[in-house]
Amino acid sequence: MNLYSAALTAQRCQRNWDWQKPVTPEQIQCVLSVATAMPTKQNRPVYQLFVCTDQSTNLWLANHARDDPATINTGSLTTRSTYQNSQIAAPVVFIWFNNSVAPTDQSSFNGPKTQPSHAKSDNIAIGISAGAAALTANTMGLKTGFCACKLDQQITQYLNQLMNTDLKDNIALMMGMGYPQTDLKHNDEYHYDDYYKEHIYTKQSYDKTITVYQWP
Repeated sequence: MNLYSAALTAQRCQRNWDWQKPVTPEQIQCVLSVATAMPTKQNRPVYQLFVCTDQSTNLWLANHARDDPATINTGSLTTRSTYQNSQIAAPVVFIWFNNSVAPTDQSSFNGPKTQPSHAKSDNIAIGISAGAAALTANTMGLKTGFCACKLDQQITQYLNQLMNTDLKDNIALMMGMGYPQTDLKHNDEYHYDDYYKEHIYTKQSYDKTITVYQWP
């Protein structure tokens, strides 16, 4: 698949997955290699990247890829705004963690992040990495779906206990990757959580036009 065709498919968030069609280790490594080779400010390691292919873990992550109910003014936890985001119920899940360190002066790269510009540039780097990951995956015939709704603290605690790591609850972005269910549209959300067991809901998808100024 050429790059433009891959970009056209990457722009559509894939929300259902074929768990019977495996993603190969070589495909995952290719996506990882490209994603982590993308530029960052001064080529510093400003993020950490978590990748998971375990089905039970990914379904748990999908069930926590949602808005915090405490921030939703609905009075009910069974409203559509608290659905899991099924793009994360994928055979492969990537999570970008924004690092908690950045230079506080010209001589140190180990101090706390105190300058807002660092957080901004780190998130830009994560966006570049994630975009490259999605484009690479789609050139191989895979589909991808991004999600920024997540219960940061719960997910981070779960992963730290699972892997005995010390990740900070500073998740910037999540991405599901795999092959789609061929009998569903890309925006048909297939929910696996207890309340909405195997519930299908079609998420609104729009066509965008980006204004481009070119001179001369």
